[in-house]
Amino acid sequence: MRTLTVLATFAVVLALTPLVHAAEISSPAIFGSYDQDRAECVIYNGGTGNLSVTIKILTESGTTQAQRNCGTVPPGEFCAWSVGINFGVAYACTATAGTIATLRGALVIQQQVPDGFGGTYTFGIRSAPLR
Repeated sequence: MRTLTVLATFAVVLALTPLVHAAEISSPAIFGSYDQDRAECVIYNGGTGNLSVTIKILTESGTTQAQRNCGTVPPGEFCAWSVGINFGVAYACTATAGTIATLRGALVIQQQVPDGFGGTYTFGIRSAPLR
């Protein structure tokens, strides 16, 4: 009898617990050029509520190059993460959140370019949207 009560209680708790599913958007793996220096993943919350978002930058073989837990991203706000990358390798970006209906994003491959004054600036050479 005791076992039956425990199993029934367990079944009721599982039935009443809401299921939480994470959704994900991602970019294709892209390659900029042999001069590429950085990969930057940028997401935007275009909704009316807060979103808890995690972004990852992946290599072409699927290994995680960098990961950032953005925490709670308010409506109308951005979260971005940039990481140094290797030449000759393609990269992709994923963003995981509770819902992706209003989440937008892009992966940008960048390179350092001389600015003409002895310094450099970062120049985006290729990008792909997260879908």
